[in-house]
Amino acid sequence: CTGPLITGKTSSSGHDLFTARAVAGAVIFTMPPSQQAQYRLCIYDLSGKVAYECSGAGRDEIKIKAALGSGVYLAKVTHGQRTGTVRFNVMN
Repeated sequence: CTGPLITGKTSSSGHDLFTARAVAGAVIFTMPPSQQAQYRLCIYDLSGKVAYECSGAGRDEIKIKAALGSGVYLAKVTHGQRTGTVRFNVMN
């Protein structure tokens, strides 16, 4: 296996805001299409330490190749006026 195994479930008051999946060693977060909405993605480990963060505008996918170690993470994304979280596991 060349990349980490990512599993996760989206949540945002019962509406899917984004999903996380592993592709070729990267984690890809997919968000609903938006017209140039600002986004901010923060990934936290279980101790609450920020493992990765980024922000920008006008994206419906965020691809990261951060070296996340094996463990459980919580990702929080704000996309326009909406905010959601997903818990996911990384198994290297």
